[in-house]
Amino acid sequence: MNKKLKNGLLGTSLILLFFLAFSQGCIAAADVPPSPPMLPMTVTGITLIDGKPAPDGNVVAAYLNGTEFLANTSSGNYSLFIPGTAEDEGKMITFKVDGKDATSSVAWESGVIVTLELPDGKAVYSETAKSNSNSNSDSNSNSNSNGNSNSNSNSNSNSNS
Repeated sequence: MNKKLKNGLLGTSLILLFFLAFSQGCIAAADVPPSPPMLPMTVTGITLIDGKPAPDGNVVAAYLNGTEFLANTSSGNYSLFIPGTAEDEGKMITFKVDGKDATSSVAWESGVIVTLELPDGKAVYSETAKSNSNSNSDSNSNSNSNGNSNSNSNSNSNSNS
């Protein structure tokens, strides 16, 4: 074979090999699907004014990273869906009721549903119930040499949820 032809085929082969190697990397990167979006956090509850449900149309505002999310009350009830990203995980959400700062905040978590009562613009966080339990037990036992025995037992239990 001609030396010029061999060098030309070798050069062309190297160029093709180079393009094939890098084109596979590009195709593989294009095949990776994007990660799904994070689920929004849901905050629901009731807004109370002087112990009564707030009138229809009161505005509840939530703030995450300076972004405002709004809901109007209906019979005092409100519901907010607050979207976020992985970077927002654990960041605090603050609240206002009709422009007044609420005193509590909640950490943002993807897909979590939180109940938050907002009485008179003050937030009260309620997610879990508290349980208290008390128990007392007394026991007495007597026996004598005649084979007689006496036994007394008392038990008291109190539980508050």
